[in-house]
Amino acid sequence: MLTKLKSFNIKNAFKNLPYFFKKNWFNIIITILIIWGLFTFLIYPNINIVFEAFQENGHFSFNSFKKIANSSRALKSLGNSFLLAVTLAITVNLVGIFIVLVTEYFEIKGSKILNVGYMTTFIYGGIVLVSGYVFVYGETGMLTRMIQSVFKDYKASWFTGYIGVSFVMTFSCTSNHMLFLKNALKKVDSHTIEASKALGASTFTTFVKVVLPILLPTIFSCTILVFISGLGAYAAPVLVGGKQFQTINPLIRALVYDSPSISIVLSVILGALTIGLLCIFTRVEKKGTYYSLSKTKGIFKKQKIENKVVNVIVHILAYILFVIYVMPIIFIVIFSFTNAQTIASGQINFSSFTLNNYIEVFKNGDTLKPLLISTFYSIIASFVVVMLVLFLIILSFKYKNRLTRIMKYVLLIPWLLPSTIIALGLVQTFNKPQPLVFNQVLVGTTFIIVMGYIIHKIPFTNRMLNAIYYTVDGTYEKASKSLGAKGFYTFRRVTLPMILPTVVALIAINFNSLITDYNMTIFLYHPLYKTLGVEIKNQTDIMAGGNVQVVLLVYTVFLMVFSGLVLYVAYGKLLKKFKSE
Repeated sequence: MLTKLKSFNIKNAFKNLPYFFKKNWFNIIITILIIWGLFTFLIYPNINIVFEAFQENGHFSFNSFKKIANSSRALKSLGNSFLLAVTLAITVNLVGIFIVLVTEYFEIKGSKILNVGYMTTFIYGGIVLVSGYVFVYGETGMLTRMIQSVFKDYKASWFTGYIGVSFVMTFSCTSNHMLFLKNALKKVDSHTIEASKALGASTFTTFVKVVLPILLPTIFSCTILVFISGLGAYAAPVLVGGKQFQTINPLIRALVYDSPSISIVLSVILGALTIGLLCIFTRVEKKGTYYSLSKTKGIFKKQKIENKVVNVIVHILAYILFVIYVMPIIFIVIFSFTNAQTIASGQINFSSFTLNNYIEVFKNGDTLKPLLISTFYSIIASFVVVMLVLFLIILSFKYKNRLTRIMKYVLLIPWLLPSTIIALGLVQTFNKPQPLVFNQVLVGTTFIIVMGYIIHKIPFTNRMLNAIYYTVDGTYEKASKSLGAKGFYTFRRVTLPMILPTVVALIAINFNSLITDYNMTIFLYHPLYKTLGVEIKNQTDIMAGGNVQVVLLVYTVFLMVFSGLVLYVAYGKLLKKFKSE
């Protein structure tokens, strides 16, 4: 040991630092700030919350764990969360794989229309989507009232509890399948499918033996994401689950002020379950043998379902799912143009339609305030998280050393932990002066909620930017540098244009998901500055009031239109523009 210490030379240690750190002071300062930010807001709060879970009156204790072990309510909530996660891993995969196949793999009439319906989860989600489903399918929902007008004995009690939560989340969690599985399916080589059919294999056999093995890695990744979503579900259990089906996240929120020690311990247990299950899934995935049978390139062609009976059944199921997806949107849009009396009765006539709803909402400053606050938070967080992750990815690609490897692992922390734990860690850490932030109390400030949003969106942003940066051809950068261009100029004029469509699209996607966030916001927002997600939740709780429903419907329609335009401009029009240049 002494020999090793003698051989250590501080100059040699600095020689191992890349050129990046030794010459560019701007990059050094930025890197130090990022390291400080990652430790202060990503590492330290989570370590702190684990430490507090074992503290009672300043002493090490397991009493909180004993209280949970003796609490039937806590144990039931844990069981419900696990049950929901397992259920969604099955139902979301069944629906997600099916809707991808009927829009991309099989020849289905009206597949383009079906695709639009299935993609509606991209323009509204979270608390807005759940409230939309409650408005249509709930016990007092519009569809329920219409059915009851024909069948007097019909009751919509099925929409509450376990079945209701599973129903809502099954159709709201298929976005990953439409995003990732669809792209994986497009990479399937049509030559292998044709070869399989030439050997006498049926359409079903070809799919199972040839196509499915290629899709399995993507399906497995989607399953992991769905399982984590089910384990940490919040909005659907709160609005639909009721007292009969309470999951762990709503219970943590309910106890955060009355029994903070128990809520912290429950958060730690939830995080431990998530990490443990991720480890198990990863181990199972590594044992699986996933491979592609494709050896040549061929443009994928949609397959025809040869069996007529099966073809009819698939068409019927596809359009039933289409109706389930679009029904909330149709009802929300129609009733947003009606008066409060029509919404309360559910009976529409021509005299009910009016534009006064939109005029009243958008001229009222108090009503418009949550929308403006959420827009402000979301724009800042969406832009900062993309720029931050992009900088770290460039750093890790160009300088492969211990520091960049550590940063890469640190960025995985939000993916391993539910948003509830991250939010609770921030609250418990920064509700008192902390030396790391110059003895400031951050709880209740704009800064803490924006920081929570940034942390929450790091994993998704990291995954997308990593994937696109792998496609960047390094020869262009080398050519630019060989002509005497400096690093930042090369990045601005050569690298950035190649990845800019994805960067802009990620900012848009993150913005759309954050503007109605509820799971993390409920822990971090200031009571005087309510966000849109919190306001929608509050109004959904008192849906009996017609005027309240009017505001809720107008909010929802505006968000759907706004989100659709953002995605179209950023992810559609802009992408086509760059492809054509």
